[in-house]
Amino acid sequence: MSISGVASKTYWQPVLAMALMQGAIVLCWIVYRLYLPDLLGQFGFPKNAAVIILAIEGFLAVLIEPLFGSLSDHQKTLWGLKAPFITLGVLAASALFLVPPIMVLLGNPDSFLRWLFVFVTILWAMAMAVFRSPMLARLGEFACQQDWPYAASVLTLVGTIAGTLALPASKQILQGFGALPAFGMSSIILLLSATLLNWSQPASVNFSAIAVPPSQPSKQNLTLIALTGSTVTLGVILVQQLIGLVGQAQTPFLMTLFLGVQLITVLPIGKAAQRWGNIPTMMLGLGLLGLGFAALILPILPLRSIAVVLLGLGMSGVGVATIPFALNMVPLTRGGLGIGFYFGGAALAGALFNVYMAYANKLPIFAGWVVGLFSLISAIAILWISRTRSAAA
Repeated sequence: MSISGVASKTYWQPVLAMALMQGAIVLCWIVYRLYLPDLLGQFGFPKNAAVIILAIEGFLAVLIEPLFGSLSDHQKTLWGLKAPFITLGVLAASALFLVPPIMVLLGNPDSFLRWLFVFVTILWAMAMAVFRSPMLARLGEFACQQDWPYAASVLTLVGTIAGTLALPASKQILQGFGALPAFGMSSIILLLSATLLNWSQPASVNFSAIAVPPSQPSKQNLTLIALTGSTVTLGVILVQQLIGLVGQAQTPFLMTLFLGVQLITVLPIGKAAQRWGNIPTMMLGLGLLGLGFAALILPILPLRSIAVVLLGLGMSGVGVATIPFALNMVPLTRGGLGIGFYFGGAALAGALFNVYMAYANKLPIFAGWVVGLFSLISAIAILWISRTRSAAA
């Protein structure tokens, strides 16, 4: 697809800064999800309160992601497209992230602060949703179209490295810091990564695109993007859930293997995707996810290990193609809207899953396996339909 205003070359310094920011976002969410149940418990909230709050935040993100992605497409300044929303969102998120652990230290279960605490946590999640789509859409400004998959693989690699902090051993280390130091460290890293992104942007980057008025993308394409985000995300959530459910004693090994395969393969797959194309790479990744997911339920450790290797390969394929897929489905001047629709769909899937878990408390293995497999197959079907539409965006 020929895109007006796309970068003529790839500026790797801001791409690396984007990758660090992606890692900082993952770190913040890991710390938040790790400490939120305990912080809510100290304010006297029930055990399922964290899941309910996460569901509310997900439903809000369904609206916020595409809204601010679209608004950022219309924001044109000498600092580059989308920059003000990134700056304001990061400043708000970094400041708000320090508030919850401080409120727990100052408040008590019977004070009005307990409800203010809930409001602040939701407000923080909204601030995080404000800048994610505008930030990721800048990949179209900093990288030429041919390099999009490899540039996205760099972002995926750093995000996966940060994701290793969700492993059981890493969680124990994070919990050892205590809430306020962990929240403070994450806030500072997010702020520094955003500052580095601002500093690293070349002065001449994509000014031709700034002069191009945003055009209207196809509604059918936006729908396909959102459906892809929903089905892929639900499938990935259930993949991660099933790895933790198939054998409690095997979970640390399987999760480490799952992330390790991604760390090793994501850059080579990103390089290969430059030749294969975004949608074929994503479909191949989903196919591998489906094969691994289908085999994961078998109660034999060697087969489960092979299944997890396939899952890791599949996640790498999906990770390197997601952002390029969304950018290819819309004109570059509406990249924020396209990525916003993808993550809006993803947020809806996450919110619905959290609503279910708030009432079910535990995911049935077989039911989760069936729904996850159906979601992955549905995502492949949607991408098959999308393959003929990206060139018409």
